[in-house]
Order: sequence, then structure tokens, then C-alpha cells
Amino acid sequence: MFFYVFRSVTLTFEPGQTSLQTSVTILDDVLPEDSETFYVTLVSPRMGAEIGDQREVTVHILSNDNGHGIIEFAQVRQSQTYCKAVQKF
Repeated sequence: MFFYVFRSVTLTFEPGQTSLQTSVTILDDVLPEDSETFYVTLVSPRMGAEIGDQREVTVHILSNDNGHGIIEFAQVRQSQTYCKAVQKF
């Protein structure tokens, strides 16, 4: 199952521009699951541009539900335990 909307986007840098932003739509669902991961990769530079060593970033989608369940006591009761020390001779 996909947990984000796949898309391909072209980022065009103007002369002197060093950063651009894009977005990824994250899909929420009702299935309990762990955190998920996907990657964003720069490819196919044009017009003489080059991609440096850092061409990929890892994106972690943290779980917003508890995929392993929640365990708790249905009712809390307080009890006291008494201990009496007895010495025998």
C-alpha cells in the first residue's frame, strides 16, 4: 500500500539560486502500522548542471497510531500488604 502520492517534478534553478522546495502528499489511513520510509532522489540534470554527492534524502513518516496495540488494566485497585517481623528465641 502506498502511504504517499508518487509524483515526478522538475525543479528549475535560476542563475545564482541554490535551493528550491517541493512537497509530497502524505496519505493517512486507518490501519495500525509502524513508521514508514521513502526516498527523494535528484536525477537527470540538464543544461550542463551536475548533481553532487548528496543526491538522495530519506524521509521518515512517523507512526500516528499504535500498530502494536495499547495494553492497560481495566480497573485500578489499591491494596496494602502488611509485613510483621517476628523474632523467635
